[in-house]
Amino acid sequence: MAVTDQQRTELARLGTRIVQMRLDATGNDPGALVEGTKDMPRRDVEDWLRAEDEAKRTTCMGLFNYAETYFRSARALNANKPKVTHPDDPVNFLFYHAIELYLKAYLRLKGHTPRELAGRKFGHSVGALSKRASELGQFLMDEDKEVLQSMEHDDAVIRSRYIKVGAFRRPTHGALDRTCKSFRQTIGEELLADGQPVRGIRRGDL
Repeated sequence: MAVTDQQRTELARLGTRIVQMRLDATGNDPGALVEGTKDMPRRDVEDWLRAEDEAKRTTCMGLFNYAETYFRSARALNANKPKVTHPDDPVNFLFYHAIELYLKAYLRLKGHTPRELAGRKFGHSVGALSKRASELGQFLMDEDKEVLQSMEHDDAVIRSRYIKVGAFRRPTHGALDRTCKSFRQTIGEELLADGQPVRGIRRGDL
């Protein structure tokens, strides 16, 4: 059974430390009621604690920094392509994943939980992520929209991971780089405004 908003508020009022203490004093049966939590079963309290732990560990800055890692790695690999049969595809994948992570950093900043971002609604869908980001105020340039549309509808992401034959369209490395840079700047500014320790945004070091 899902935790209700009222139960979630009560657990948050108690705090994770007290909730864990009361959980420890409860039997191991998943259905055992945890005293002092409005008689919630152990399984639901454990689920809430896991979600709280995920929320603490998966921050907007953590996602943003991970996006930075993929973006910079894409640039480095693009500048020094190894002599392999498909040099462009790993570069594309790094750009694609950076874009996804920048969007998730923005949505995390705006209050979406790690579970929501990893769930069925969003997952790896840049279409759903960018739609929600736009609703929350994220500005998308026309080229950004074209890149996102190609990623969502032209099978570009899956083709960067697995061999598929036939002609298809995909964003150029230049377009992907510019979209990453656009997201880095606009989302980085949002993080800065929130007091997050983002580096290099005001200098424009990319």
